[in-house]
Amino acid sequence: MEDQTVMASGWSQAKLVVRQGAQTGTSFPLPPHATEIGRDETADISLQDPEMSRRHVRISWQEGRYILEDLNSTNGTFLNDTRVTAAQRLSPGDKIRMGQYVLEFQTHAEPVPGQPAAGPADPAPAPTTAGEEPQKGGSRCLLWGCGCLVLLAMLVVIAAVVVVLAMPEQMQELFNQYQIPIILID
Repeated sequence: MEDQTVMASGWSQAKLVVRQGAQTGTSFPLPPHATEIGRDETADISLQDPEMSRRHVRISWQEGRYILEDLNSTNGTFLNDTRVTAAQRLSPGDKIRMGQYVLEFQTHAEPVPGQPAAGPADPAPAPTTAGEEPQKGGSRCLLWGCGCLVLLAMLVVIAAVVVVLAMPEQMQELFNQYQIPIILID
């Protein structure tokens, strides 16, 4: 066998784990039937992200493997940082990027107790939270925070210049009182 994607029964237990995005750490078990992912509430896996299409991607079990298909999404789907333009086979550890989300495809060859080998016929079970990894999606927040600090610093400097220019005599007295060697020129 090439990898653990295929079980002896013909269907692999697999899941998607959110590695980046609003639901980091959440895992979504994948059934053997087609699973659609998007921002639409009726999608099998609904991820609220304005950068995702309502029906963004489909993952299905075909010929003993999981297959990823982009559903003509507006912003595209990326498998291991390569844009998906045709159906792609998934392998354990693959990273699927859609909008602000990064999902990791995982499989395990052992059957889940109480789970039939053919898998469920109904939609994917509700997500379970697994605190497997800390959140990694803070780069965008860090960028916004730094931008806000720079803007605040610029406003403070502008306010100080306005005060100095509006009241030059009072400011000169204040500088002299604290022995600050600055001379304001009229």
